[in-house]
Amino acid sequence: MKSNVDKVMERDTRLHDLESRADTLSNSAHMFERRSAQVCKKIFKGDDGNDSRSVMDADTINDSVVSGGSGGST
Repeated sequence: MKSNVDKVMERDTRLHDLESRADTLSNSAHMFERRSAQVCKKIFKGDDGNDSRSVMDADTINDSVVSGGSGGST
């Protein structure tokens, strides 16, 4: 009987850990979604609000995505 109680307690601890990691992953996915939308807006609209796709090159887009679009600090 004591063994069963110990197993239940152990399972509860593991489930709580799993739930915590799932929440963290969900929050990270939400942040990624928001940040990627911001990067897309920044890429396709310049600071002046005009469509700037014609002046953007692949290196600029890549740098913006890699650095988080904020000069390298995230």
